[in-house]
Amino acid sequence: MMSMACGGGGSSSRAAPPADDNSTNPPPAGGGGGSGASVVSGGLIGGSAGLILDTGASSVTLDVAFGGTGLRGASFVTGDIQAFGSVIANGVTSNTDTAEFIIEGASGSQTDLQQGQQILIVNDDSDSAVAVVYRANIKGPVTDFQLVDPALGRAELTVLGQRVTTDATTTFANLNLVDFAGSATGSLLEISGVSGEDGVIDATFVELETSLAAYKITGVAANVGATAFTLGGLTIDYASAAITNFNSGAISNGDVLEVRGIAADFTGPDLFAAQTVERLPDLIIGTTTLVRLEGFIDDFDNAASFSVQTTPIVTDGATRFSNGEQDDLDLGTKVQLVGTADDSGAVRASSITVQPTNTLRAEGNIESLAANRITVLGVEFEIRNLTRFEDDSDADLEPLLFNQLAIGDEVELRGYLDGISYVATQIEREDQDEEAQLRGIVTAIDAINGSLSINGTSINTTAGITEFKLDDDSDTTQAAFFDAIEPGSFVTADWEVFVDTDQTVDQLSIEDD
Repeated sequence: MMSMACGGGGSSSRAAPPADDNSTNPPPAGGGGGSGASVVSGGLIGGSAGLILDTGASSVTLDVAFGGTGLRGASFVTGDIQAFGSVIANGVTSNTDTAEFIIEGASGSQTDLQQGQQILIVNDDSDSAVAVVYRANIKGPVTDFQLVDPALGRAELTVLGQRVTTDATTTFANLNLVDFAGSATGSLLEISGVSGEDGVIDATFVELETSLAAYKITGVAANVGATAFTLGGLTIDYASAAITNFNSGAISNGDVLEVRGIAADFTGPDLFAAQTVERLPDLIIGTTTLVRLEGFIDDFDNAASFSVQTTPIVTDGATRFSNGEQDDLDLGTKVQLVGTADDSGAVRASSITVQPTNTLRAEGNIESLAANRITVLGVEFEIRNLTRFEDDSDADLEPLLFNQLAIGDEVELRGYLDGISYVATQIEREDQDEEAQLRGIVTAIDAINGSLSINGTSINTTAGITEFKLDDDSDTTQAAFFDAIEPGSFVTADWEVFVDTDQTVDQLSIEDD
Protein backbone atom coordinates (compact mmCIF):
# COMPACT_ATOMS: atom_id res chain seq x y z
CA MET A 1 0.00 0.00 0.00
CA MET A 2 0.96 3.64 -0.39
CA SER A 3 2.37 5.53 2.53
CA MET A 4 0.19 8.30 3.89
CA ALA A 5 1.33 11.67 5.13
CA CYS A 6 0.02 15.16 5.65
CA GLY A 7 1.86 18.15 4.36
CA GLY A 8 1.35 20.77 6.98
CA GLY A 9 -1.51 23.22 6.85
CA GLY A 10 -4.08 24.70 9.15
CA SER A 11 -6.37 23.29 11.77
CA SER A 12 -10.11 23.17 12.04
CA SER A 13 -12.67 23.13 14.84
CA ARG A 14 -15.22 21.67 12.45
CA ALA A 15 -15.68 18.02 11.62
CA ALA A 16 -14.33 16.98 8.25
CA PRO A 17 -16.98 16.06 5.68
CA PRO A 18 -17.68 12.38 5.21
CA ALA A 19 -15.62 10.56 2.60
CA ASP A 20 -17.24 9.76 -0.72
CA ASP A 21 -19.56 6.79 -0.68
CA ASN A 22 -16.94 4.43 -2.11
CA SER A 23 -14.11 5.66 0.10
CA THR A 24 -12.91 3.66 3.08
CA ASN A 25 -9.49 5.18 3.71
CA PRO A 26 -8.19 8.73 4.13
CA PRO A 27 -6.95 10.38 0.94
CA PRO A 28 -3.30 9.94 0.09
CA ALA A 29 -1.10 12.96 0.47
CA GLY A 30 0.47 14.70 -2.46
CA GLY A 31 2.50 17.72 -3.35
CA GLY A 32 6.00 16.35 -3.68
CA GLY A 33 8.39 17.02 -6.52
CA GLY A 34 11.23 15.69 -8.57
CA SER A 35 14.93 16.10 -7.98
CA GLY A 36 15.71 18.04 -11.16
CA ALA A 37 14.67 21.38 -12.58
CA SER A 38 10.93 21.92 -12.55
CA VAL A 39 10.19 23.46 -15.93
CA VAL A 40 6.45 23.94 -15.74
CA SER A 41 3.75 23.03 -13.28
CA GLY A 42 0.00 23.34 -13.05
CA GLY A 43 -3.01 22.02 -14.86
CA LEU A 44 -5.54 19.48 -13.73
CA ILE A 45 -4.54 16.20 -15.37
CA GLY A 46 -7.23 13.56 -15.72
CA GLY A 47 -9.18 15.23 -12.93
CA SER A 48 -6.72 13.74 -10.47
CA ALA A 49 -3.32 15.42 -10.32
CA GLY A 50 -1.20 18.45 -11.05
CA LEU A 51 1.52 18.14 -13.68
CA ILE A 52 5.24 18.85 -13.36
CA LEU A 53 7.70 18.45 -16.23
CA ASP A 54 11.07 17.80 -14.66
CA THR A 55 14.20 17.70 -16.86
CA GLY A 56 16.06 16.02 -14.02
CA ALA A 57 13.74 13.01 -14.03
CA SER A 58 13.61 10.09 -16.44
CA SER A 59 10.32 8.41 -15.63
CA VAL A 60 6.78 9.08 -14.45
CA THR A 61 6.08 9.44 -10.74
CA LEU A 62 2.67 9.90 -9.19
CA ASP A 63 3.87 11.53 -5.98
CA VAL A 64 1.47 10.21 -3.36
CA ALA A 65 3.36 11.04 -0.18
CA PHE A 66 5.83 13.64 1.02
CA GLY A 67 9.27 12.10 1.18
CA GLY A 68 8.02 8.93 -0.51
CA THR A 69 8.96 7.48 -3.87
CA GLY A 70 5.36 7.43 -5.10
CA LEU A 71 4.12 5.21 -7.90
CA ARG A 72 6.55 5.02 -10.81
CA GLY A 73 6.03 4.17 -14.46
CA ALA A 74 7.29 4.78 -17.98
CA SER A 75 4.31 6.62 -19.49
CA PHE A 76 0.96 8.10 -18.65
CA VAL A 77 -2.44 8.25 -20.32
CA THR A 78 -5.32 10.64 -19.68
CA GLY A 79 -8.75 10.53 -21.24
CA ASP A 80 -12.26 9.28 -20.76
CA ILE A 81 -12.85 5.55 -20.30
CA GLN A 82 -13.90 4.15 -23.68
CA ALA A 83 -14.34 0.52 -22.68
CA PHE A 84 -13.31 -2.18 -20.25
CA GLY A 85 -11.53 -5.48 -20.63
CA SER A 86 -8.59 -4.01 -18.81
CA VAL A 87 -9.15 -0.23 -19.20
CA ILE A 88 -9.24 1.55 -22.56
CA ALA A 89 -8.73 5.32 -22.60
CA ASN A 90 -7.40 7.65 -25.31
CA GLY A 91 -7.19 4.64 -27.64
CA VAL A 92 -4.76 2.82 -25.33
CA THR A 93 -5.55 -0.54 -23.72
CA SER A 94 -3.86 -0.74 -20.32
CA ASN A 95 -3.68 -4.12 -18.59
CA THR A 96 -4.92 -3.58 -15.04
CA ASP A 97 -4.28 -7.03 -13.53
CA THR A 98 -1.71 -5.68 -11.04
CA ALA A 99 -2.72 -2.01 -10.99
CA GLU A 100 -3.41 0.04 -7.89
CA PHE A 101 -6.79 1.80 -8.20
CA ILE A 102 -7.06 5.16 -6.43
CA ILE A 103 -10.70 6.26 -6.53
CA GLU A 104 -11.55 9.63 -5.00
CA GLY A 105 -8.31 9.53 -3.03
CA ALA A 106 -8.82 6.08 -1.55
CA SER A 107 -8.01 2.50 -2.47
CA GLY A 108 -10.61 1.15 -4.89
CA SER A 109 -11.10 -1.28 -7.76
CA GLN A 110 -11.98 -1.32 -11.44
CA THR A 111 -15.64 -1.93 -10.58
CA ASP A 112 -15.76 1.60 -9.13
CA LEU A 113 -15.23 3.08 -12.60
CA GLN A 114 -17.71 3.83 -15.38
CA GLN A 115 -17.45 4.58 -19.07
CA GLY A 116 -16.95 8.27 -19.80
CA GLN A 117 -15.09 9.13 -16.59
CA GLN A 118 -11.82 11.00 -17.05
CA ILE A 119 -8.96 8.97 -15.63
CA LEU A 120 -5.20 9.11 -15.24
CA ILE A 121 -3.25 5.90 -15.90
CA VAL A 122 0.42 5.47 -15.06
CA ASN A 123 1.75 2.61 -17.21
CA ASP A 124 4.97 0.64 -17.25
CA ASP A 125 6.97 0.19 -20.46
CA SER A 126 4.66 -2.62 -21.64
CA ASP A 127 1.43 -0.60 -21.13
CA SER A 128 0.51 -2.50 -17.99
CA ALA A 129 -1.04 -0.09 -15.53
CA VAL A 130 0.84 0.69 -12.33
CA ALA A 131 -1.92 3.00 -11.13
CA VAL A 132 -5.39 4.03 -12.32
CA VAL A 133 -6.64 7.24 -10.70
CA TYR A 134 -10.09 8.81 -10.77
CA ARG A 135 -11.56 11.88 -9.11
CA ALA A 136 -14.77 13.55 -10.23
CA ASN A 137 -14.49 17.21 -11.15
CA ILE A 138 -17.65 18.04 -9.22
CA LYS A 139 -20.15 16.44 -6.88
CA GLY A 140 -22.88 18.87 -5.95
CA PRO A 141 -26.17 20.60 -6.72
CA VAL A 142 -27.41 22.11 -9.98
CA THR A 143 -28.20 25.82 -9.62
CA ASP A 144 -28.96 26.58 -13.27
CA PHE A 145 -29.96 24.43 -16.25
CA GLN A 146 -30.64 25.27 -19.88
CA LEU A 147 -31.64 22.56 -22.35
CA VAL A 148 -30.08 23.84 -25.57
CA ASP A 149 -30.82 21.04 -28.05
CA PRO A 150 -32.04 17.69 -26.75
CA ALA A 151 -31.66 16.06 -30.19
CA LEU A 152 -27.93 16.79 -30.05
CA GLY A 153 -27.47 16.13 -26.33
CA ARG A 154 -26.67 19.76 -25.63
CA ALA A 155 -27.27 21.42 -22.30
CA GLU A 156 -25.63 24.22 -20.32
CA LEU A 157 -25.72 24.02 -16.56
CA THR A 158 -24.08 25.34 -13.43
CA VAL A 159 -23.08 22.85 -10.74
CA LEU A 160 -21.43 24.03 -7.53
CA GLY A 161 -20.55 27.31 -9.20
CA GLN A 162 -18.97 25.67 -12.27
CA ARG A 163 -20.22 26.13 -15.82
CA VAL A 164 -20.70 22.76 -17.50
CA THR A 165 -21.71 21.82 -21.03
CA THR A 166 -22.90 18.50 -22.43
CA ASP A 167 -22.99 17.23 -26.00
CA ALA A 168 -22.94 13.97 -27.94
CA THR A 169 -19.65 12.96 -26.32
CA THR A 170 -21.23 13.00 -22.85
CA THR A 171 -22.09 9.68 -21.23
CA PHE A 172 -25.27 10.06 -19.16
CA ALA A 173 -25.16 7.19 -16.69
CA ASN A 174 -28.74 7.28 -15.46
CA LEU A 175 -30.66 10.27 -16.81
CA ASN A 176 -32.42 11.52 -19.91
CA LEU A 177 -31.87 15.23 -20.60
CA VAL A 178 -35.49 15.93 -21.58
CA ASP A 179 -36.90 14.22 -18.50
CA PHE A 180 -34.23 15.82 -16.29
CA ALA A 181 -34.89 19.38 -17.47
CA GLY A 182 -38.09 19.76 -15.45
CA SER A 183 -36.45 18.95 -12.13
CA ALA A 184 -32.81 19.86 -12.74
CA THR A 185 -32.43 22.73 -10.29
CA GLY A 186 -31.37 21.37 -6.93
CA SER A 187 -30.60 17.90 -8.28
CA LEU A 188 -27.29 16.35 -7.24
CA LEU A 189 -24.82 15.37 -9.96
CA GLU A 190 -21.41 13.82 -10.33
CA ILE A 191 -19.55 15.44 -13.22
CA SER A 192 -16.35 14.26 -14.89
CA GLY A 193 -14.88 16.14 -17.82
CA VAL A 194 -12.20 18.37 -19.27
CA SER A 195 -11.91 22.13 -18.76
CA GLY A 196 -11.55 24.34 -21.81
CA GLU A 197 -9.56 27.55 -22.10
CA ASP A 198 -12.61 29.50 -20.91
CA GLY A 199 -12.90 27.40 -17.74
CA VAL A 200 -16.10 25.69 -18.86
CA ILE A 201 -16.11 21.95 -18.14
CA ASP A 202 -16.91 19.82 -21.16
CA ALA A 203 -18.62 16.90 -19.41
CA THR A 204 -17.76 13.40 -20.59
CA PHE A 205 -19.68 11.74 -17.73
CA VAL A 206 -22.81 12.81 -15.81
CA GLU A 207 -24.52 10.77 -13.12
CA LEU A 208 -27.60 11.70 -11.09
CA GLU A 209 -27.14 11.06 -7.36
CA THR A 210 -29.93 10.51 -4.83
CA SER A 211 -27.72 11.85 -2.03
CA LEU A 212 -24.13 12.96 -1.42
CA ALA A 213 -22.21 12.48 1.80
CA ALA A 214 -20.05 15.43 0.77
CA TYR A 215 -20.00 18.14 -1.87
CA LYS A 216 -16.64 18.40 -3.64
CA ILE A 217 -14.87 20.21 -6.44
CA THR A 218 -11.43 19.95 -8.03
CA GLY A 219 -9.69 22.76 -9.86
CA VAL A 220 -6.87 25.27 -10.02
CA ALA A 221 -6.79 27.93 -7.29
CA ALA A 222 -6.98 31.60 -8.28
CA ASN A 223 -7.40 34.93 -6.47
CA VAL A 224 -5.94 33.45 -3.28
CA GLY A 225 -6.33 35.64 -0.23
CA ALA A 226 -5.95 35.16 3.50
CA THR A 227 -9.33 33.45 3.91
CA ALA A 228 -10.72 32.85 0.43
CA PHE A 229 -9.87 31.86 -3.14
CA THR A 230 -11.77 30.91 -6.26
CA LEU A 231 -12.17 27.71 -8.25
CA GLY A 232 -13.83 28.65 -11.51
CA GLY A 233 -16.99 30.53 -10.64
CA LEU A 234 -17.04 29.37 -7.01
CA THR A 235 -15.68 31.41 -4.11
CA ILE A 236 -14.13 29.18 -1.44
CA ASP A 237 -14.07 30.40 2.15
CA TYR A 238 -11.30 28.37 3.80
CA ALA A 239 -10.98 30.35 7.04
CA SER A 240 -12.02 27.32 9.12
CA ALA A 241 -10.88 24.56 6.78
CA ALA A 242 -8.34 21.85 7.42
CA ILE A 243 -5.72 22.18 4.67
CA THR A 244 -3.48 19.24 3.85
CA ASN A 245 -0.59 18.23 1.60
CA PHE A 246 1.02 21.65 1.19
CA ASN A 247 4.80 21.87 1.36
CA SER A 248 4.58 25.53 2.29
CA GLY A 249 1.55 25.14 4.54
CA ALA A 250 -0.25 27.80 2.50
CA ILE A 251 -2.47 27.87 -0.56
CA SER A 252 -1.05 29.62 -3.62
CA ASN A 253 -2.43 30.65 -6.99
CA GLY A 254 -2.04 27.76 -9.43
CA ASP A 255 -2.31 25.00 -6.83
CA VAL A 256 -4.36 22.04 -8.02
CA LEU A 257 -6.87 21.39 -5.27
CA GLU A 258 -9.82 19.37 -4.11
CA VAL A 259 -12.27 21.13 -1.80
CA ARG A 260 -14.89 19.33 0.28
CA GLY A 261 -17.76 20.33 2.50
CA ILE A 262 -21.34 19.37 3.22
CA ALA A 263 -24.64 20.71 1.88
CA ALA A 264 -24.99 23.25 4.69
CA ASP A 265 -21.63 24.77 3.68
CA PHE A 266 -22.87 25.76 0.22
CA THR A 267 -24.66 29.08 -0.30
CA GLY A 268 -25.92 29.02 -3.84
CA PRO A 269 -25.05 29.84 -6.42
CA ASP A 270 -21.37 30.57 -5.84
CA LEU A 271 -20.14 30.48 -2.21
CA PHE A 272 -18.75 27.40 -0.45
CA ALA A 273 -17.36 27.30 3.11
CA ALA A 274 -14.77 24.54 2.84
CA GLN A 275 -14.22 21.97 5.53
CA THR A 276 -11.14 20.45 3.86
CA VAL A 277 -8.78 21.74 1.19
CA GLU A 278 -6.36 19.16 -0.20
CA ARG A 279 -3.52 19.78 -2.62
CA LEU A 280 -3.74 16.99 -5.18
CA PRO A 281 -0.75 14.74 -5.95
CA ASP A 282 1.82 15.79 -8.52
CA LEU A 283 2.35 13.78 -11.67
CA ILE A 284 6.06 14.28 -12.32
CA ILE A 285 7.29 13.40 -15.79
CA GLY A 286 10.85 13.40 -17.03
CA THR A 287 12.58 13.55 -20.39
CA THR A 288 11.85 10.68 -22.80
CA THR A 289 8.55 10.03 -20.98
CA LEU A 290 5.80 8.85 -23.32
CA VAL A 291 2.78 11.10 -22.92
CA ARG A 292 -0.78 10.39 -24.11
CA LEU A 293 -2.95 13.37 -23.33
CA GLU A 294 -6.52 14.40 -24.10
CA GLY A 295 -7.88 17.88 -23.63
CA PHE A 296 -8.46 21.37 -25.01
CA ILE A 297 -5.81 23.72 -26.32
CA ASP A 298 -5.81 26.35 -23.57
CA ASP A 299 -2.93 28.56 -24.76
CA PHE A 300 -2.00 29.08 -28.40
CA ASP A 301 1.02 30.85 -29.84
CA ASN A 302 0.86 29.07 -33.17
CA ALA A 303 0.29 25.55 -34.52
CA ALA A 304 3.87 24.62 -33.63
CA SER A 305 3.71 25.85 -30.03
CA PHE A 306 0.69 25.66 -27.74
CA SER A 307 -0.49 24.01 -24.54
CA VAL A 308 -3.06 21.36 -23.61
CA GLN A 309 -4.20 21.38 -19.97
CA THR A 310 -1.31 23.86 -19.42
CA THR A 311 1.18 21.27 -20.72
CA PRO A 312 3.52 22.86 -23.32
CA ILE A 313 3.25 21.08 -26.67
CA VAL A 314 5.48 21.53 -29.72
CA THR A 315 5.00 20.09 -33.20
CA ASP A 316 7.38 19.74 -36.13
CA GLY A 317 7.47 18.29 -39.62
CA ALA A 318 7.37 14.75 -38.26
CA THR A 319 4.11 15.24 -36.35
CA ARG A 320 1.27 13.20 -37.86
CA PHE A 321 -2.29 14.55 -37.88
CA SER A 322 -5.60 12.65 -37.97
CA ASN A 323 -9.15 13.97 -38.40
CA GLY A 324 -7.68 17.28 -39.47
CA GLU A 325 -4.51 19.17 -40.28
CA GLN A 326 -2.06 21.40 -38.45
CA ASP A 327 -4.00 24.45 -39.65
CA ASP A 328 -7.07 23.16 -37.77
CA LEU A 329 -5.36 23.73 -34.41
CA ASP A 330 -6.48 26.79 -32.50
CA LEU A 331 -7.43 27.97 -29.04
CA GLY A 332 -10.23 25.74 -27.76
CA THR A 333 -9.60 22.84 -30.15
CA LYS A 334 -9.96 19.45 -28.48
CA VAL A 335 -7.18 16.99 -29.25
CA GLN A 336 -5.76 13.62 -28.39
CA LEU A 337 -1.99 13.56 -28.66
CA VAL A 338 0.95 11.22 -28.26
CA GLY A 339 4.41 12.60 -27.66
CA THR A 340 7.60 12.52 -25.65
CA ALA A 341 8.75 15.00 -23.04
CA ASP A 342 12.07 16.57 -24.01
CA ASP A 343 14.73 18.60 -22.23
CA SER A 344 13.15 21.89 -23.35
CA GLY A 345 10.36 21.28 -20.87
CA ALA A 346 7.73 20.58 -23.51
CA VAL A 347 6.06 17.51 -24.96
CA ARG A 348 7.07 16.97 -28.60
CA ALA A 349 4.00 15.56 -30.31
CA SER A 350 4.49 12.61 -32.63
CA SER A 351 0.79 12.39 -33.47
CA ILE A 352 -2.25 14.59 -32.90
CA THR A 353 -5.87 13.58 -33.44
CA VAL A 354 -8.27 16.50 -33.74
CA GLN A 355 -11.38 15.65 -31.72
CA PRO A 356 -14.51 17.32 -33.08
CA THR A 357 -16.97 18.05 -30.28
CA ASN A 358 -19.82 18.35 -32.78
CA THR A 359 -22.70 15.95 -32.57
CA LEU A 360 -23.17 13.29 -35.23
CA ARG A 361 -26.75 12.36 -36.03
CA ALA A 362 -28.31 9.71 -38.25
CA GLU A 363 -32.04 9.20 -38.80
CA GLY A 364 -32.99 6.24 -40.98
CA ASN A 365 -33.36 2.49 -41.16
CA ILE A 366 -30.89 0.07 -39.61
CA GLU A 367 -28.87 -1.43 -42.47
CA SER A 368 -26.79 -3.93 -40.51
CA LEU A 369 -26.25 -5.17 -36.96
CA ALA A 370 -23.19 -6.93 -35.58
CA ALA A 371 -21.53 -7.41 -32.22
CA ASN A 372 -21.52 -3.92 -30.68
CA ARG A 373 -22.00 -2.34 -34.12
CA ILE A 374 -24.94 -0.70 -35.91
CA THR A 375 -24.99 0.81 -39.41
CA VAL A 376 -27.40 3.60 -40.41
CA LEU A 377 -27.13 5.57 -43.70
CA GLY A 378 -23.85 3.84 -44.48
CA VAL A 379 -22.16 4.88 -41.22
CA GLU A 380 -21.10 2.19 -38.76
CA PHE A 381 -21.40 3.22 -35.12
CA GLU A 382 -19.84 1.48 -32.14
CA ILE A 383 -22.12 0.56 -29.23
CA ARG A 384 -20.57 1.01 -25.80
CA ASN A 385 -21.62 -0.04 -22.31
CA LEU A 386 -23.54 3.14 -21.53
CA THR A 387 -25.12 3.75 -24.93
CA ARG A 388 -28.72 4.66 -24.11
CA PHE A 389 -31.63 2.90 -25.82
CA GLU A 390 -35.16 4.29 -25.95
CA ASP A 391 -38.24 2.95 -27.73
CA ASP A 392 -40.53 5.66 -29.09
CA SER A 393 -42.19 3.27 -31.55
CA ASP A 394 -45.61 1.71 -31.08
CA ALA A 395 -43.86 -1.32 -29.52
CA ASP A 396 -42.80 0.94 -26.61
CA LEU A 397 -40.48 -1.62 -25.01
CA GLU A 398 -39.08 -0.64 -21.62
CA PRO A 399 -36.21 -1.22 -21.47
CA LEU A 400 -35.22 -1.52 -25.11
CA LEU A 401 -32.16 -3.75 -25.51
CA PHE A 402 -29.64 -3.83 -28.34
CA ASN A 403 -30.56 -7.42 -29.22
CA GLN A 404 -34.20 -6.36 -29.70
CA LEU A 405 -33.31 -4.10 -32.63
CA ALA A 406 -33.71 -5.49 -36.15
CA ILE A 407 -32.50 -4.62 -39.61
CA GLY A 408 -35.05 -2.23 -41.15
CA ASP A 409 -36.04 -0.62 -37.83
CA GLU A 410 -36.31 3.17 -37.98
CA VAL A 411 -33.92 4.81 -35.51
CA GLU A 412 -32.62 8.22 -34.51
CA LEU A 413 -29.01 7.86 -33.49
CA ARG A 414 -26.79 10.40 -31.74
CA GLY A 415 -23.04 10.02 -31.46
CA TYR A 416 -19.57 11.46 -31.90
CA LEU A 417 -16.17 10.78 -33.44
CA ASP A 418 -13.71 9.20 -31.01
CA GLY A 419 -10.35 8.91 -32.70
CA ILE A 420 -11.27 7.07 -35.89
CA SER A 421 -14.42 5.40 -34.54
CA TYR A 422 -17.99 6.70 -34.67
CA VAL A 423 -19.56 6.07 -31.26
CA ALA A 424 -23.30 5.98 -30.54
CA THR A 425 -24.36 7.59 -27.27
CA GLN A 426 -28.12 7.32 -27.76
CA ILE A 427 -30.38 5.26 -30.03
CA GLU A 428 -34.13 5.88 -30.22
CA ARG A 429 -36.34 3.49 -32.16
CA GLU A 430 -39.15 5.29 -33.99
CA ASP A 431 -42.15 4.37 -36.11
CA GLN A 432 -41.39 4.14 -39.82
CA ASP A 433 -40.90 7.46 -41.62
CA GLU A 434 -40.09 8.32 -45.24
CA GLU A 435 -37.59 11.00 -44.26
CA ALA A 436 -33.91 10.55 -43.45
CA GLN A 437 -31.15 12.79 -42.13
CA LEU A 438 -27.37 12.51 -41.75
CA ARG A 439 -25.42 15.12 -39.79
CA GLY A 440 -21.67 14.91 -39.59
CA ILE A 441 -18.20 15.66 -40.83
CA VAL A 442 -17.28 16.23 -44.47
CA THR A 443 -14.71 13.56 -45.28
CA ALA A 444 -14.39 14.04 -49.07
CA ILE A 445 -15.44 16.60 -51.70
CA ASP A 446 -15.96 16.31 -55.47
CA ALA A 447 -17.19 19.77 -56.44
CA ILE A 448 -16.98 19.05 -60.19
CA ASN A 449 -19.53 16.25 -59.90
CA GLY A 450 -21.49 17.91 -57.09
CA SER A 451 -20.89 15.21 -54.50
CA LEU A 452 -19.33 14.92 -51.06
CA SER A 453 -19.00 12.38 -48.29
CA ILE A 454 -20.35 12.74 -44.75
CA ASN A 455 -18.76 10.38 -42.24
CA GLY A 456 -17.61 8.34 -45.25
CA THR A 457 -21.07 8.09 -46.86
CA SER A 458 -21.25 9.51 -50.39
CA ILE A 459 -23.93 12.21 -50.89
CA ASN A 460 -25.09 13.30 -54.37
CA THR A 461 -26.50 16.73 -55.22
CA THR A 462 -28.20 18.15 -58.31
CA ALA A 463 -28.32 21.86 -59.12
CA GLY A 464 -31.94 23.02 -59.29
CA ILE A 465 -33.17 20.08 -57.18
CA THR A 466 -31.03 20.16 -54.04
CA GLU A 467 -31.59 23.13 -51.75
CA PHE A 468 -28.29 24.52 -50.42
CA LYS A 469 -27.96 26.54 -47.21
CA LEU A 470 -25.02 28.32 -45.61
CA ASP A 471 -24.30 28.36 -41.86
CA ASP A 472 -26.53 31.44 -41.39
CA ASP A 473 -29.44 29.44 -42.89
CA SER A 474 -29.45 31.59 -46.02
CA ASP A 475 -30.00 29.98 -49.42
CA THR A 476 -27.05 29.65 -51.77
CA THR A 477 -26.03 28.03 -55.05
CA GLN A 478 -24.41 24.66 -55.55
CA ALA A 479 -21.13 26.29 -56.58
CA ALA A 480 -21.09 28.67 -53.59
CA PHE A 481 -21.91 25.83 -51.23
CA PHE A 482 -18.97 23.74 -52.42
CA ASP A 483 -16.71 26.80 -52.25
CA ALA A 484 -17.72 27.25 -48.59
CA ILE A 485 -16.92 23.71 -47.36
CA GLU A 486 -13.73 21.77 -46.84
CA PRO A 487 -12.83 18.42 -45.26
CA GLY A 488 -13.74 18.72 -41.60
CA SER A 489 -16.71 21.04 -42.18
CA PHE A 490 -19.93 20.04 -40.44
CA VAL A 491 -23.01 19.60 -42.63
CA THR A 492 -26.49 18.09 -42.54
CA ALA A 493 -28.09 16.15 -45.41
CA ASP A 494 -31.89 15.73 -45.56
CA TRP A 495 -34.00 13.47 -47.75
CA GLU A 496 -37.78 13.99 -47.83
CA VAL A 497 -38.56 10.55 -49.30
CA PHE A 498 -35.56 8.34 -48.72
CA VAL A 499 -34.79 5.27 -50.83
CA ASP A 500 -31.01 5.03 -50.59
CA THR A 501 -27.97 7.31 -50.37
CA ASP A 502 -27.42 7.11 -54.16
CA GLN A 503 -30.40 9.35 -54.79
CA THR A 504 -30.13 13.14 -54.96
CA VAL A 505 -30.28 14.72 -51.52
CA ASP A 506 -33.09 17.25 -51.05
CA GLN A 507 -31.25 19.68 -48.78
CA LEU A 508 -27.65 20.28 -47.67
CA SER A 509 -26.91 22.71 -44.84
CA ILE A 510 -23.63 23.94 -43.40
CA GLU A 511 -23.74 23.88 -39.61
CA ASP A 512 -22.34 26.82 -37.67
CA ASP A 513 -20.53 24.58 -35.16
